[in-house]
Amino acid sequence: MVQTVEARIQEGIDQLQRFRALGGEKMDKILSTALKREVHGVEVTDVLLSRSCFGTSNIWSQMKAIVPLNLVLLAGLVNQFTEQGKPLPLRDFGTNMWREINQVMQAARPTWVMKEFPAGGTMIHLPMLDFDVKQVWRERWRMWNGKTDE
Repeated sequence: MVQTVEARIQEGIDQLQRFRALGGEKMDKILSTALKREVHGVEVTDVLLSRSCFGTSNIWSQMKAIVPLNLVLLAGLVNQFTEQGKPLPLRDFGTNMWREINQVMQAARPTWVMKEFPAGGTMIHLPMLDFDVKQVWRERWRMWNGKTDE
């Protein structure tokens, strides 16, 4: 499952890199066609949308300036601006999305811990990423519903 997710995310990273490599004039032409209006020198934010996750550190290390986005995060960001009665500024989309991601990460408090489990008479010890599951669910609730109460 993770390999399939990573393959699709890798495909998206490759597409974004190819688009960036086209240069200004070709990018302008593609964007003008997509937007059905002539544009020049548009500031583009690279975003990858996933249904849920983005895979392992192998993919995360390649993301660099690409903004990771899933539907929960997008809902959280849209709800935040809707509650404030403000439009979501696309120019600051990446900055706002990273603020949302960091809020979730702070609430989750991820830490590496050693876990052990028996396998065929042998005890296996593995480093595992542990986090506060209740806080993650609270953050999900907040993002989907636009409020912090349950």
